[in-house]
Amino acid sequence: MKYLEIACFNAPSALIAAGAGADRIELCADRSVGGTTPALSDLEAIKAQQVEIPVMVMIRPRGGDFEYSDEEFAQMKEEMKRFRGLADGFVFGILKEEGGEVVVDGERNSELVELARPLPCTFHRAVDAASDYQAAVREVAK
Repeated sequence: MKYLEIACFNAPSALIAAGAGADRIELCADRSVGGTTPALSDLEAIKAQQVEIPVMVMIRPRGGDFEYSDEEFAQMKEEMKRFRGLADGFVFGILKEEGGEVVVDGERNSELVELARPLPCTFHRAVDAASDYQAAVREVAK
């Protein structure tokens, strides 16, 4: 079974993707840095068109690495709360340095998953930045 998710960086592109047969949209902003949290107004514009496929919202406060300060993590939680009423789910990934390695931050990711419930969450490309990809995948699967 093929499944097509398209990363969209504004409302018009999301509407085009939905009309072209996408199964799911990942709504982001700032393509130049690999995606950040979009504007709430973009999600509102998409939902106003009664798009019938899920719209997953990226939660990422900035480009660069996936290790976030306490302030950035607090911002991520606030962003999730803002989007909860309209989003069909969330996409995020948080890493941390531990013993000289970059690993999945299980505690912070779990906190976001709990905050999102009952909406689904997807761990994004942050997994590619982990020192040990296989260990990162195992941690995400927990």
